[in-house]
Amino acid sequence: LALDTAGNVYVADTDNDRVQRWAPGATTGSTVAGGNGSGGDVDQLSSPTAVAFAAGNLTVVDSENERVVRWTPGAASLVTTLAGGNGTGAAANQLSLPVGIAVDGSGNVFVVDLDNNRVQRWAPGALVGVTVSGSGVPGNLAGDLDAPAGIAIDAGGNLYVADSGNHRIQ
Repeated sequence: LALDTAGNVYVADTDNDRVQRWAPGATTGSTVAGGNGSGGDVDQLSSPTAVAFAAGNLTVVDSENERVVRWTPGAASLVTTLAGGNGTGAAANQLSLPVGIAVDGSGNVFVVDLDNNRVQRWAPGALVGVTVSGSGVPGNLAGDLDAPAGIAIDAGGNLYVADSGNHRIQ
């Protein structure tokens, strides 16, 4: 889920390969991203798992396409890949089952990269991510992650990672 400044709720509808927007008080949602079958074209998503709304843009974890995309509301053709999109893998320009996302005030995108047991930070315009948490292999020491599942960022820029395999928040 994500909220915009107008109180609209955005929901990653994973099984329907779309993102729905629900206006305040609405009883039905409208598709604002994807919804054109599963795929990797500019008007498609494949199992979106998380959304964030920042600086007027919707950021979507397009899990099965191993990427994070920015979707500009009202302009369905304005889709920009922000992270991944280079096939599945553990290289700095790749993701493997991304599942969570947070965007800070500077536009940095933090991606929970589940199969790589890490969190990657992608600066605006970056072609590669930088690992900010986790080592790439499951572990239970401080700073290690095991099947990270979600992420949040507070007003002070602190990241909180749901480290599901270790049953803790880091």
